[in-house]
Amino acid sequence: MSTVHRTNAPKLLLNTRDMTVTVLDANAQRLTVRVQEPITLDNTVRVRFDAGPDLDSPVLALLNVLNTHAQQEDTVINLEWVAIHTRGGAECLLHLLGNVLGMESVHPAAFRKGQGGVFYRFPHSRRKNRGPLDGPKRSTSSPAHPDRTETRVSVRVPITIHWSIHSTEGAAYNISKTGLYIAATGTIPEKGTHIEVIYPIPYGDESVTVRLASEVVWEMSDTSAIGGGGIGVLILVAEDGADGRRWREYVDREIAFGAIPR
Repeated sequence: MSTVHRTNAPKLLLNTRDMTVTVLDANAQRLTVRVQEPITLDNTVRVRFDAGPDLDSPVLALLNVLNTHAQQEDTVINLEWVAIHTRGGAECLLHLLGNVLGMESVHPAAFRKGQGGVFYRFPHSRRKNRGPLDGPKRSTSSPAHPDRTETRVSVRVPITIHWSIHSTEGAAYNISKTGLYIAATGTIPEKGTHIEVIYPIPYGDESVTVRLASEVVWEMSDTSAIGGGGIGVLILVAEDGADGRRWREYVDREIAFGAIPR
């Protein structure tokens, strides 16, 4: 087993929540983690690492799920690295590759710079595009919507919501070209409310603020705290200064994470 260096606890990014994982083993090809509950996963997952010289610039990893093993109330997940990405520069990726994975040398040509930051693709990786893995049945996604056909992808982007005389802060947890799921900490709008979502996206070397005129199509209040909860919204108009093109390109980049831009 390889040496696992200390880092802030990585997070498995699910559609509607984060799940802390314990790293059991890590090397240049595989990552083995444990979560403290049964879980059902798709064939690829995203894990966020806050390890690096700049903790404000986390590293996002895309991994294939090789298999899962239920152990009483825990699940051990065996993963294969596909790609990693950060907005903080190649030094953040090098820190993860060297200090966590134990890779002594990485060729500079392995790094690619795209609209959303710096990428590194593992040479051995193979993408999988099948359905969920069989495993202990506990939902890890948003409420079912049988008519949903668009691909959704997990993100963690701080946003602001405005409606009527109200506003609240939150985070986008998953997105598509026509919708998103938002977890909010304050009062949330009711189903049917028209809202404006202020969403920053990276575009080139800058950040572009997109205003998403949207409608709340479902809401789920948080019963464990005062206020807050989650909402699913339908995007009606994406105002990004380019007739919605920048928003569509951003979603395409997030969906294609792992297919390193040329």
